[in-house]
Amino acid sequence: MLATEDERLYRAAADQLTAAGFSVRTCVTAADALALLAMRDTRLLLVDGSLPEVNGALFADVAKALPHEPAVRALGRKCRPLRMAELGDALTRLARRHASPALSAEDREFATLMGLGEDALTLLRQLGQTPLPLRIQGDAGTGKEQVARLVHRLSTPERPFLVVRPGERLEFSDGEPGTLYLESLHRHTDIIAILQLALARGWRVIGSSRRGHEPDREGMAWTHMQLRPLRERPKDIRPLTRLYLRRYRKRLGLPSRRVSNALWELLEAHSWPGNLRELESFVVQAATSARGTSLSPPSLPRKVLERLTPEGRQSEDQRAFERVVEDRLRPVVLQFESGDGSTLHRMVIDATERALFRLALSRTGGNQKAAAELLGLARNTLRAKLERLDPFEDAG
Repeated sequence: MLATEDERLYRAAADQLTAAGFSVRTCVTAADALALLAMRDTRLLLVDGSLPEVNGALFADVAKALPHEPAVRALGRKCRPLRMAELGDALTRLARRHASPALSAEDREFATLMGLGEDALTLLRQLGQTPLPLRIQGDAGTGKEQVARLVHRLSTPERPFLVVRPGERLEFSDGEPGTLYLESLHRHTDIIAILQLALARGWRVIGSSRRGHEPDREGMAWTHMQLRPLRERPKDIRPLTRLYLRRYRKRLGLPSRRVSNALWELLEAHSWPGNLRELESFVVQAATSARGTSLSPPSLPRKVLERLTPEGRQSEDQRAFERVVEDRLRPVVLQFESGDGSTLHRMVIDATERALFRLALSRTGGNQKAAAELLGLARNTLRAKLERLDPFEDAG
């Protein structure tokens, strides 16, 4: 914890400690410093000696009386000073003597590869200090929950991180409030009520969604964050691949292998529709199935390598499409009350074909022959379906 009114001192110390992976909280008064000192997860108080009403002896006495025994060190003219010129290695060494970093070196490297800019860790720390709930938007697999956990660990690492998925019952854990993570906001109901309850109990709220903000359902009081898909930042593919290789080499006891230039070319040419999740899955499969001392196209099984080919990408696109369809169908299936299963099946098939026929006819300018060829149907078959389904009725 850092107590100072000096913005220059605050930025220098907080950025230095955050870069080293420590969780940093700040305040600007001596009274707030005493209150935060008493919190059980405070390990080190750095207090500006020039802050009004600072009493070094009082801080030391309070720290000694607390069960978690936090250390107190001054930045300034009182209490064993540590001045601006010493901020750097000395400050990091001091922090390490009294606390453990909230983020490992791998965590910190990963944070810089999320497309958040050069000051990714500082940004994540600042997001953890905002009083508003945080809304993270991004495509599937971009690491929304991983970012939420990084924000949590850079602010309140010793407190609970509670994940609530759509359809799950909200039950707060005992003890001090932590971070409530709402997965897939677009599939939750009563989001505003959940927000009000959580904030009233002192919980930070982080939500994620693949869709844009829906103010009527979610309320307006959000801090917004956008994660870019991997296809928009191809320069991150190599360092991310190396990070995943190191991670699973340690976890699984795998041999160290060099990635060949030919495989790098395939990795960088792939569009990665599944983003980080897809890249990590590929690296695990490649690392555990490769033959020889390098990761190269000849060393990989066909089923692994084809994921990077046009045919493999088509298969992956189909799986991604099926996930989207399943996501949209889930509430329909859950709410369907009829005991006649064929009715639900017919409704879904008809609705899907109507939408498909509208798109095909729009693409071909209403030409039924061209639409039939596009769909791989006989023209008479398409005509019969159009007569039965009337896809443009009430299409809006």
